[in-house]
Amino acid sequence: NNTEPFSIGYGGVDKAAQFDGMIDDARFWNVARTDVEIATNYQTALVGNEANLMGYWQLNNDYQDTTTNGNHLTSYHNPSFSTNVPFGAPAPPPTPSPNTHSLDLEYDSLQGAEIGDSTQTGLESSGDFTVEAWVKPEQITYGTNVVVKRHGGTGKGYGLLTYPGGYLYADVIDGSNNVSAAKTTNSLPLGEWHHVAMVWKEATHEIDLYIDGVNQ
Repeated sequence: NNTEPFSIGYGGVDKAAQFDGMIDDARFWNVARTDVEIATNYQTALVGNEANLMGYWQLNNDYQDTTTNGNHLTSYHNPSFSTNVPFGAPAPPPTPSPNTHSLDLEYDSLQGAEIGDSTQTGLESSGDFTVEAWVKPEQITYGTNVVVKRHGGTGKGYGLLTYPGGYLYADVIDGSNNVSAAKTTNSLPLGEWHHVAMVWKEATHEIDLYIDGVNQ
């Protein structure tokens, strides 16, 4: 656990670490999701009442968490929303809200969205967890933040980032500054939507990374 905000796209005062592009449909689960679970529903919207889902941000022109935990985000430096999205609403009932917008972040702007540690519920890294989001990077010049709960790359917490060359990277840092990290060999093309995920397994201190539902 730490006292840092939970952030999407933003991660401190280092402008080079800010995500440049679009982010959509971010999710935080307090369990280690399986390969099958991630592959099954990453292309469909959720209802928000799924078991172990602690935060779900569709980013449909707002920053609301659709779970009952109330982890609503606040915008930072007024990012805009785009109607460019990776998928629409699924057909089977109960039908979730249609996926109509994504968060559009500009490089060198310090834009993003976050919730302070004192007001969040269940977004800590004290056990197994899974982070998911759709991303459409426009450029990657540094380790750019997708979803993080630790600022500046130091101190306990976790982060899911993109790295130059389009590689997906994730780390978890404990209270003694021991770092567990993973990076993909496959890369994310610029200007395309792709789903990314990190799964943290507390017992073994392992991180699994996923691109488009496939364990890397």
